[in-house]
Amino acid sequence: MNFTLSSDFSCNGHAFHQGEVIDLIPTDSSKLVLKKNGHEFLVGPIIFKFLTEVEEPTANVLELWSNSQICESPTGHALKLDGTGPDGFHSWFRYLNYL
Repeated sequence: MNFTLSSDFSCNGHAFHQGEVIDLIPTDSSKLVLKKNGHEFLVGPIIFKFLTEVEEPTANVLELWSNSQICESPTGHALKLDGTGPDGFHSWFRYLNYL
């Protein structure tokens, strides 16, 4: 799934710049594969902080989700707290290691 970077960051010696489009592929773990220009990098959920399309939930939102047992994935799908969406992205609770 394509995402746009909201700020610069580096990964394994490669620089990525604000406004660049990257491809993120979810894995079975909480890691993701970042693809750019034929290179692949294994990244953690910290990458979500650098994406314009994704906003990390606040503590209040996480508490509401915990009480309801339903939360979202970073791509907006409603899921059980330990769930995975149809696009393969896990719930915020899984990415934030709250389970």
